Amino acid sequence: MVTLLQLSATARQQRPGLELTDKQAAVFDFLSLATAPVPMDEVTKASKCGPAPVNALRQPGLIDSVQVRAGNFSRP
Repeated sequence: MVTLLQLSATARQQRPGLELTDKQAAVFDFLSLATAPVPMDEVTKASKCGPAPVNALRQPGLIDSVQVRAGNFSRP
C-alpha cells in the first residue's frame, strides 16, 4: 500500500493564520506546490522530516490522505 497526500481543499486559505513548526511548514509548502497527490515517503524525504509533522497536519484536516495498492499507483 502507498499513502498519497495532498492539501485539503481549504488548507491554502487557512495558511496565513496557521502557526506551524519549521517541519510542518516544509511539508505544507511542498504539498502546496504539488499538482497531484504525492506518496508520503516523497513528502517526508523532500521535507527532511519523519511522519510526525505530516500526522500533525492530518489531524486537523489540513492534509487529506488516501491509500492505494502499490501496483495501482504510477507517478505522473
